[in-house]
Amino acid sequence: MASSSRIHDAFTKPRLPGWGLLEVLVAELASRVPGGLPVEHEVKRFHNLWDAAAAEDLSGSATALDAALKAALDSSNLSEAIRLGTQLLASSTLAQDHPQNLQRRHQLADCRGEAGEAAEAAAAFTDLVQDRTHVQGPDHPDTLDARHNAAHWRGEAGETAEAAATFPELVQDLTRVQGADHSNTLKAREALAHWRGAAGDAAGAAVALTDLVKDRTRVQGPDHPDTLASQKVLLFWRGRNYLRSSSPTQPHAPI
Repeated sequence: MASSSRIHDAFTKPRLPGWGLLEVLVAELASRVPGGLPVEHEVKRFHNLWDAAAAEDLSGSATALDAALKAALDSSNLSEAIRLGTQLLASSTLAQDHPQNLQRRHQLADCRGEAGEAAEAAAAFTDLVQDRTHVQGPDHPDTLDARHNAAHWRGEAGETAEAAATFPELVQDLTRVQGADHSNTLKAREALAHWRGAAGDAAGAAVALTDLVKDRTRVQGPDHPDTLASQKVLLFWRGRNYLRSSSPTQPHAPI
């Protein structure tokens, strides 16, 4: 399935289309040529051409910009990393949903969030989730990671209730795909508890963290830093819940 706008862009834009879209187009057009070569032959031929075209993006200015971006990231120069990442994506000859540009977009969104641009990071990750789902599938680790980041930065942007409502489905999918004891699943459960508390449900946060501490203790051990950190956060939300139940006013929960 491909929208008319994406098909139009594939024929008119200077960027290299993503292979998933091009494969659909080549197969469809090759099947319409009377007496033409087998569709599989044409698809393979165009894939080889696409690989060669994609390799061009790895040379010249793109390589220099990637190296400069890495240096900015290594030195935690977020403003420079944002500038270079934006420039790199704008000058890339690859489609925005090409795997290489997906990774660049992920880096850029992370930088925006860490630089205090939470709303921009949330919007960028939301778009990235759509493209990663289309290209890599909904269960790919990068897609799931982008979903986590989108929800996190949405909460950081002030949409705490929305973030809290997003994490339960992510936890279910991580449990199904990566397992209940996987570090990513445990991390998402911690985030779910955090945003529940930040959204005003201190009791719900405390209950979720009580279960999480038990599972972290079983999986990682009682002295693991993550287990101890979860215990600390559990005590925090228990205290918030106590204050809420004993006082008519509720202190604002820090994010």
